Amino acid sequence: MTIKPRAVAPATWGEAMPAGTASRVLNLRESADGLSLEVMGLPRELGTVPAASRLLHVLPSGSLLASYGRQLLLDGRPVYTLAAGVAALHAFAVGDLVVVATTGGTLLLADDGEGGLATLDPADAVPSLAIGERAVTGATAPLDAYTFAEPYSRWQTVDAADAVAIAAATRKAWRAATAAVTAVGHRHGAVAARVALRLQDDTYLWVSRPVTLSDTAAANAARETVRDVTHNETSFTGVEDARLTVDAFVPTVTAAGGVAPRWRAMVKAVDLLVSLDEVDLADVEGDVALRCVTSTSSGTRTYSLVASLAPRPAEAVAARLAVSAMRVVATCADLESLAEWTPVTAGNVYAVAALDAVSLDHLSRPLVDAMCHNGCYCALGTDGSLTLSPPANAPVAAATRRVTGVEPLALLPVTRPLFWGGAGRYFAFVFTRDGIYAVSQSAAGTLGEPRLVSRTVIDGTVHPVEGERGVYFVTAGGELRLLAGQTMRALLRGVPSGASLAPVDATGELWVAADDGAVTVVMPGGRTAERDLSVRHFLCRAGRALAVTTDDKVLDTADERPADAVPVEWTSHPVALGDEVTITRVASVQWSVNSRGRAAALRLSLEARRALAGDWVEVAVVGVDGTIDESVVAPVMMVPQRVVRLRVTGTAPSSTLLLPSQFIIHNS
Repeated sequence: MTIKPRAVAPATWGEAMPAGTASRVLNLRESADGLSLEVMGLPRELGTVPAASRLLHVLPSGSLLASYGRQLLLDGRPVYTLAAGVAALHAFAVGDLVVVATTGGTLLLADDGEGGLATLDPADAVPSLAIGERAVTGATAPLDAYTFAEPYSRWQTVDAADAVAIAAATRKAWRAATAAVTAVGHRHGAVAARVALRLQDDTYLWVSRPVTLSDTAAANAARETVRDVTHNETSFTGVEDARLTVDAFVPTVTAAGGVAPRWRAMVKAVDLLVSLDEVDLADVEGDVALRCVTSTSSGTRTYSLVASLAPRPAEAVAARLAVSAMRVVATCADLESLAEWTPVTAGNVYAVAALDAVSLDHLSRPLVDAMCHNGCYCALGTDGSLTLSPPANAPVAAATRRVTGVEPLALLPVTRPLFWGGAGRYFAFVFTRDGIYAVSQSAAGTLGEPRLVSRTVIDGTVHPVEGERGVYFVTAGGELRLLAGQTMRALLRGVPSGASLAPVDATGELWVAADDGAVTVVMPGGRTAERDLSVRHFLCRAGRALAVTTDDKVLDTADERPADAVPVEWTSHPVALGDEVTITRVASVQWSVNSRGRAAALRLSLEARRALAGDWVEVAVVGVDGTIDESVVAPVMMVPQRVVRLRVTGTAPSSTLLLPSQFIIHNS
C-alpha cells in the first residue's frame, strides 16, 4: 500500500479521509503535483515595532509606521497624536504622501526632509484671496441724428413710430459698444468668478465659492443716454447725434498670503476662472424708456431726450450665472506671494457641477475603512459614502458614490476587476450588515450604483483581503470563504472573531492568524497546515503580506529564507487495514525522505491500534540524524493491528521533501 503524504483536508461532516491525509501538519506544504510535502522556509525579518503597537505602513526607506493608542510612531518615534476617541485604521503611500485613514477622517503626512513625517493640513494649502474688479477703458458707439416723422409743437411725449426708431438705434449702439469691450478681452456685464488651487496633475484641490462681479455692470445698466433736441421757434424736429458709453473692467485677485510652504511642492498654480456667460444688468431686448426733459439754466431753456434700457430682473441674472460654465482666464505660479498673474487666452472650461464637487470635506469625514487601489486612495465613510481619488493624488476626490440604507463594515477594492452576473465591471466590494455590494466603475472612472451580490454578512472584526485566486472573507458564522468570479465556496470553518487574513501570492496560500496568534496556512487546493509562528496581525499591501508576531517582529511572508532546523510534524489520519474477518497487519514500512544534502533530525514512526478506538502504540520507529536522500525500511512489531497511522516529528532543513511511503501488508 502506498501512502502519499498530504496536508490537512477540512472535514465537513467528520467523513473518512483518503490514506495519507493528515490530521496535523506543521511547517509543511504540499508540492504542486500533490505527491509530497516540502518543509517551509522562514519568513524574512524586516525589523521590529514597539511592543503592543499595530503596524500600519512600511515606507520606501524601510521605516515602519505603527500606531499605539492615539500615537502614530515612525520607527518608535512619535510623529502625531490623534484626537481623543479617534483610532488609526490603515496607512498607505499615495504619490509622495503617506495617507493615514482614521475613524475621525483622513490624515496626510509628508517627508519633513529630516527622516521623519510632517502633517499636511489641507486648510494650510488654501491661500487668503479676494476677487474684485479693476476699471479699464470702456467703449462708445455712435447714435446718429434722427428726424421725427412729424414735428412736435410741444416737447412732452414721443410718438410710437419715433419711439420705436430711437429705441432700435439705442439697442444697436449698446450692442456695438459691448462688442468692442468684449473684443479686447474686457468685461462689461455681471460675471461669476472663482479661484482654484491646481495640483501637479492638473486636478483641483480646492475651488472657492463663486463671487459675482457686478459693480461696473450695475453702473452701465443705470446709465442714461442724453440727446439734445433740435427745434425752432414753433416746433421740435428731431434729436442730435450722440455717443453711447459702456464702462469696462477686468477681474482681479488680491492675495493676503500665499500657499503654505509644505504644500508648494504639490501645487502647480492658482487659477482664476470666470463664467462664460456675461450677463448685462440692462435688458437690451426689453423696452427702452424715453423721457422728454425741459430744463432752464441762466434764463436759457434747453430740451433733451433721455433714453434708458430696462433693468434685467436680479433673479434672472443670478439664475444664469449659477449654471454658466467657467473658463480659466489667468493663472499664477508664484505660490509664495501670488502677485504675478498671467492671462490665459484659451483656458480650460469646467462645468459648474464639476467645480462644486471639488471639496476638502471628504478628508474630515469619519471612516469605517479605506484602501489603496492601483495608486488611488479609496475611503468608506460611516455614512456609506465611497470616495475614490485620482492616481497618486489622495487629497482630491475624483469620484464618489454612496451605499445608502445600510451599515458599512469593510471596503475591498480589487486589483483585478471582477465581472459579476454580466452586469459590468466591478472594482470594489462594500461589505455591510445587509450583505455584499459590488460597485462598478466606468472607463471614464466614474462609480456606478452599488449592486447587492450576496446576502452573506461578514465578521466585521476580520478584514477581507484579495488574493491571487479571488476575495477572501470570514462570515459572521466563522466560515472562511473565497469569492472568485461568480462563485463562492467555503474553505475553512471555525475561524474566530478577531482573526487576521494574509494572502501570499508567491505560493498561492492564505495565512489565517487567530486571535491567540496561532497561524493556519490554507493552500491552493484548500488543504491546511500550521506554522510555528505566533502572529498578532497581518499588514497586506499590493500583494505583499507582512506579519507582526507576538514578540513584535515584522516578517515578510512571501520572502522565505532557507533554514537549517525547521520544526516539523506530520500525523496522518488513521488507515484501516482489511476488515474484521481478515487478520491484516503491516509487516514493514518504507519511508522516503530527501533532505537535499543537508542534515535533518527526524523521528519516523508507525503507530497502531487494535480497534477503531483505543490507545496508539508505536510499532516501528526510525531515527534520522544527518543527511537522508533515500528510502529507509523499518520492520514492524508483530502485534494486532486494526488501524495504523504515520508520524514524522523533529527538525529538518527547508525544502526537505517527505515523499510517499510504502506499507508491506501481511494477511493471514
